[in-house]
Amino acid sequence: MKDYLIKRMWIDHEVISHYRVKKILQRLPEIKEVKEIFPERKVNFRELSFEEAKSTLFLTKFPGNFVKPCPGTGRGYLCCGYMVINQPVGCPLDCSYCILQDYLGRSPLTLYVNFNDLTSQLDRLTGVYEGKILRIGNGELTDSLALDYLGDFSSFFISYFRKKENLIFEFKTKTDEIREFLKLSPSPNIVISWSLNPRFIVEREEHFAASLKRRLKAAHLLQERGFMLGFHFDPIIFYPEWEADYEKLIDELFSYIDPSRIFWISLGALRLTSSLKQIIQHRFPTTKIVYQEMIRGLDGKLRYIKPLRIKLFRKVYQCIKDHAPSVFCYLCMESSDVWERVMGFSPQSNLHFRYMFEEHCKKVLSNS
Repeated sequence: MKDYLIKRMWIDHEVISHYRVKKILQRLPEIKEVKEIFPERKVNFRELSFEEAKSTLFLTKFPGNFVKPCPGTGRGYLCCGYMVINQPVGCPLDCSYCILQDYLGRSPLTLYVNFNDLTSQLDRLTGVYEGKILRIGNGELTDSLALDYLGDFSSFFISYFRKKENLIFEFKTKTDEIREFLKLSPSPNIVISWSLNPRFIVEREEHFAASLKRRLKAAHLLQERGFMLGFHFDPIIFYPEWEADYEKLIDELFSYIDPSRIFWISLGALRLTSSLKQIIQHRFPTTKIVYQEMIRGLDGKLRYIKPLRIKLFRKVYQCIKDHAPSVFCYLCMESSDVWERVMGFSPQSNLHFRYMFEEHCKKVLSNS
């Protein structure tokens, strides 16, 4: 069930006759505002408000490289070697803390119709990684499933990656848009992950996202179908009742989910660029999430002070381990000393972090 709407569509002149464009037009018969974009008439995206951008779909061709390393966060913090596919770009959900407000600005939701070029690029990448473990997903610059009903991304990526047994593909979402998955057979190297926060945060900060209950029900349904799952407690957000609320959240998670079906769980604390903080203050004047004490980290981002981050992580990590002692957990974009104080160990380097992940993935795949 979608809580958001596409209200207008822009179509690049170069792809106006593309069969995917025609298919999407058929799926959005209620759209009255359809504009053809010509190269000589450049569109100024800044003319759109954030709200208009999130309800505008731009269909075009991407001339560059779809597949890139996760940008991570720079020196001083451990990164796991994840690869990202930028297809589509932009998200119709409107979480107050979302970094895409800063990274993408007021660009419309962009769906690239040249899937053949994406396939060619993936073929080259998989050739390089033949026989090696690689984790890859398309949820960095979008919600993986929010536009699935238009772009058929789930069927495309599952049909491609199920044949590449050493490559683990991850969908990341805050929706319950799983209808296409219910038509498809699972594969052990396909992971559907949900970002989770307590109801207090979901209801106040994660606008147009599915409710917590809807997400957990969707995850349970896919678990019953045999899919592997992931969960991301990111961003963990501090507020007066955070401790009790995160404990309730984790209790509820494991009332729906069998730990043996979880591929991984990540933990990350709220982090902001200075410019994102200003955007949040302007767009969401009633939110309180930007007014907790923060410091500028080694990557230039604003973060909770280290003692608070450690306290947040310890609580969430311990609650998870109380339910699922053997589940694989990791910290996203954190320093080695925080790892040590939360988990009792730390990867020695980014290369060691990737090795840990590879060994875990091999173990899961061998047991499937």
